[in-house]
Amino acid sequence: MDLDLGCVASFLMLVDEHHFARAAVRLNLSSSALSKRIRRLEHQVGIELVDRGPLGMLALTPAGIRFAREAGPLLAQASVARRAARNDPGLYHVRLGVPGALGEYPTRAELAEIRNVLLHLVADVRLSCHGIPFQSLTTALLDGQMDVVWTASPVQHRSIDSAPLVAVNRTGIVPAGHEWARPHPVRAEDFAEEPIVYDSSLPLAWMGQWYLGDIRPARDARLVDIRAEYSSTVLASVARGAGLATIPAPFAKHLGPGLAAVQLLGVPPISFFAASRQRDRREPVLALIQALRTVATLSVARSEGIPFP
Repeated sequence: MDLDLGCVASFLMLVDEHHFARAAVRLNLSSSALSKRIRRLEHQVGIELVDRGPLGMLALTPAGIRFAREAGPLLAQASVARRAARNDPGLYHVRLGVPGALGEYPTRAELAEIRNVLLHLVADVRLSCHGIPFQSLTTALLDGQMDVVWTASPVQHRSIDSAPLVAVNRTGIVPAGHEWARPHPVRAEDFAEEPIVYDSSLPLAWMGQWYLGDIRPARDARLVDIRAEYSSTVLASVARGAGLATIPAPFAKHLGPGLAAVQLLGVPPISFFAASRQRDRREPVLALIQALRTVATLSVARSEGIPFP
């Protein structure tokens, strides 16, 4: 029996969430409808993939683990094949996903620079750039919507490779009327004691660096839960006084009038990454990752006033 790729995509979402109800919400399905899709997929594969647990939790069977490892590249390749059928085969087309709204970070000028560098590396290529909600960065790769995704931490998925791009400093963000909204540095330990906004629906490995989890344990933090699909959502929450936040230092020059950047003392830098599907070794994809690394390095050097050849 042929595989239903929609069922495969639903299975990968379930693997990503480890919970039927949460995966169903992200798929805009009921839990029962998602369960039926998984049952249909198991019938198509001919073996049980999921051990259903109490309270909607799940564990993959050994067969489910093996299938999940191969299903991501399978789904992505199907998407590539569909696009190839519709596009001019003489022109490469690669899709770059960036977290949040398009143009927040990297800026539109930096995206144009990435396109120019890419064209120097691969002449016959077309690049399209897309803003991706924070919650969808991994699935945008797995289901073939994007070929490369810019991320602020390595993607923790067996079917995705994460290539380091550049290290950046973090900056604190406070409302314009806050006592720290002045040109004086603040110790990271003091900043970490304040209420800090975060989104509990996002992976902890990604969120931890933004609520300063590397400065003090999360259990000691005063975290204010918000729903943040884009950077602008985070900044708006800070501006209205919900809590403080940290952002990449280069992003601070684009703050609105209701916010102020705070230099943090003692906070280690973080790294940005280019995530791509593990088996996607096409020339334009590898060239795009190189273009991202080049422009990211230039951008950080400019923001820090470092001469760069």
